[in-house]
Amino acid sequence: MKESAETTAEEKEITLNHLFQLTMKKKWDEVVDVYRQHSWARSAKLTHSEETALHVAVSSYQSGSTSPHESFIKDMIDCIPKRDVFDILSIRNDNGKHPLHLAAAVGWVAMCECIAARDRRLVGIRNRRNETPLFMAAHHGKLEAFLCLHEMYSEEQEEVEDSLCRRSDGNTILHSAIAGEYFRLAYQIISYYPKLMNSVNVEGESPLHLLAKKPNVFKSSIHLTLYDSILYHCMFVDELKRQKYKPGAGAVHNTYSPTRTDINYPENYRTCLNILHLIWTPVHRTLTGETPTIALYSIA
Repeated sequence: MKESAETTAEEKEITLNHLFQLTMKKKWDEVVDVYRQHSWARSAKLTHSEETALHVAVSSYQSGSTSPHESFIKDMIDCIPKRDVFDILSIRNDNGKHPLHLAAAVGWVAMCECIAARDRRLVGIRNRRNETPLFMAAHHGKLEAFLCLHEMYSEEQEEVEDSLCRRSDGNTILHSAIAGEYFRLAYQIISYYPKLMNSVNVEGESPLHLLAKKPNVFKSSIHLTLYDSILYHCMFVDELKRQKYKPGAGAVHNTYSPTRTDINYPENYRTCLNILHLIWTPVHRTLTGETPTIALYSIA
């Protein structure tokens, strides 16, 4: 049924019910047809949680697998005319989340790139908790999705505003990464947003405060057997450096350099020490006028 000026309310209701059934059955190829034929269907909220077909489609992604319907879902996005892109893709559900929030939360990198490429302003839109898609990616520990959104947004900005990295309770993406023990992600956040090291939430807690509450991630709180200790001290490690996502490439490009170090620890507290070193360095420099000479690394 093609869209026309003579489309009646009854015909529209029939099409809407049909779209709902297709969406619930995840028949995304047929949903694309409805999207192409009926422009109003792209903004139609189908569920009690006020989600559009695109919300449901993005939420259907399962982490760690490649969705066989990814191309159809991209077609749903690509068929939206440029003049309507921002209005359609910024439609929120009852939690204030638009499709990019959902893609970021599940770490669907290809979909993050697809949506953000249509209008990069979407990276800065907030949900009801004042969280941006960039924040959602960090909060759920999705390193590649975070780097993707950071790179795509920063391409058109000289400097990404730190406000995009903070939600209503004052917690930043660095607070969230440390709280979730996503230390590799936390290292990248510090690399790109060094000002966040000094940020505090509404309770007056800095990222360093949160790190101090996690003694279990440091070697001093872990009891290793003699055998484990020997293994850990024989590990080869790579220097942890900034990572970069290249839009269109579909992957994160690592910038690790092979190296050996005399001090070798398991990954969790090795990376944690990297973070502690980055946070402590400016403090030490302020107090003593000298830069710490310690070099810390993380297992690749």
